[in-house]
Amino acid sequence: MADTTTVRVTVTTKKHLDAIAAELDQSLTSAVDTIVREYRRRRWLEAVAAGYEAMRETPSDWEEEVEERMLWDRALADGLDKEG
Repeated sequence: MADTTTVRVTVTTKKHLDAIAAELDQSLTSAVDTIVREYRRRRWLEAVAAGYEAMRETPSDWEEEVEERMLWDRALADGLDKEG
């Protein structure tokens, strides 16, 4: 088992965590790990989406992004087999 520590939470939060752990069929420790990992991933995806949204506000930046995507699309259609 990985190193662990104690975190103080309210009784209400503990009940919510217990319910989530049961729903996921995981231990409380594993459920908290899952919740934190998913939260961090969601925040990262939101930041990426915000970056693309900001890029769209500058037409020259967005045009450059679209051109780069077209280059990658052509590279994917080069007829070469995937390795591995």
